[in-house]
Amino acid sequence: MPSLDSLGAVLLLALALDRLFGEPPDRFHPTAWMGRTAGFLAGRPLGNRRLWGVAVFLAVAGLFSGAALAVMRSIPGGVPAVAAGAVILKLQFSWRALGEAAVAVGRAVERGELAAARERLARIVGRETGDLGEAHVLSAAVETAGENLPDSIVSPIFYYALVGAAAGLEWGIAAAVFFRAANTLDAMVGYRKDGMEELGWFSARMDDLLNLVPARVSAVLIVLASAVMWRTGRRSLDVLVRDRNAPESPNSGWPMAALAGGLGVRLEKPGGYVLGDGLAWPMRGGDVAGAAAAVDLAAGLFVIPLLGVLLGA
Repeated sequence: MPSLDSLGAVLLLALALDRLFGEPPDRFHPTAWMGRTAGFLAGRPLGNRRLWGVAVFLAVAGLFSGAALAVMRSIPGGVPAVAAGAVILKLQFSWRALGEAAVAVGRAVERGELAAARERLARIVGRETGDLGEAHVLSAAVETAGENLPDSIVSPIFYYALVGAAAGLEWGIAAAVFFRAANTLDAMVGYRKDGMEELGWFSARMDDLLNLVPARVSAVLIVLASAVMWRTGRRSLDVLVRDRNAPESPNSGWPMAALAGGLGVRLEKPGGYVLGDGLAWPMRGGDVAGAAAAVDLAAGLFVIPLLGVLLGA
């Protein structure tokens, strides 16, 4: 049976690296490498575009997860394997950066710097931000904090622990990398992006499938965090049940709706969806910090018990 304490040690060290150092520059970040590889292949389709979309996914996800597996297998066990595994695992999740990016948008709005807020927002969302008013800038910052709880934190750690417990540390690392590749491919070529319906269908469906459980777990974690922070767990749950299917995505509405209800704000994507209709609108810049704090607590409610299980096994 795989050693659960080594899985726990790698996760603990990866979390420490994330908290201490955040994200490396793009030129050193595997996620950026994944994106460039996906863009290169997607821009040179061969034959049937739908089949090429499958090939792009398999090539990128297989290349990077296979490379991670090869690296882990080439390293002796013990401390070297824990250190290498922690570095690779950390690069698959972005806990610290998620909160910092959202809060920076809210603070720019509070300072009256709408143009700067739009520019910061454009770095973390896929929508056009140049024409967004203050209310929709703040809404988008809260939305991305909720939506990215599974994407940036819960999902990669979930697959790391699940596969690692079943097959060993090196496979757990490879599973986290596989998820990150799938999520990056969805962001790059997913069929919801203009002109990518044929090329990106497989990447989008795989991302939907891989996030199916983590997104729902994340929503429950946000309900619990809302109950602890603001005693609004019941409202968070009510809005989750009512609005979870408002976005087109089968997953993103779950954590976003729970966060809207917990925070007590209406979230709106112009021309897209409304979550928490009837709650506070427009929100304040400080509400973004509240959302980031709730996401932080929700992530902690996931990671801390998981560490307890792995390290205590």
